[in-house]
Order: sequence, then structure tokens, then C-alpha cells
Amino acid sequence: MKKMPLLIATVMFVAIMSAFTTKAPTQLFYRESENLFKPIESEGICDEGQFHCQYEWIGVGDPGSTNDPNDYSPLGASGLVFIPTP
Repeated sequence: MKKMPLLIATVMFVAIMSAFTTKAPTQLFYRESENLFKPIESEGICDEGQFHCQYEWIGVGDPGSTNDPNDYSPLGASGLVFIPTP
């Protein structure tokens, strides 16, 4: 019986902490012709090209702080390039 308050407190703590640790929406990037990764901030189209249309940041630190291809994971089909619309 003495363990019941501890169990209730633990359940409440886990519920409260899980509410604060939700994952933020994933920022997507595209690869420019100069081989630089830029965030997708507007609408655009995927056209034929030599890269993937979208990339997701998987590196350490701030997204966009490096242009190392190993810090980005390609999404979708290959052979496409993202073209932002003005």
C-alpha cells in the first residue's frame, strides 16, 4: 500500500514529461547546383536532375551549418532536383 503514491507520482511525472518532449516538425532541405544545402522555405517543383528532391538533416548541431552530404538523408526518388517557385 505504501508504494501506491509512488506509482501514481511516477505515472503523472511520465505523462507531464512526455507532453513537453514532442518532436518538432522536420525541416526539409534541397541541394543547389553549387552543391549547397538550402532549407525549403517556399513552394516548388521537383524536376529531373542529378540529386534527390528533398533532404532531411541527420547531422549533429544546427541544420544548415555544414554542407557535408553525410549530414543529410535523401528523401523520395533519386534523379530529381527541387526548383523553388518565386
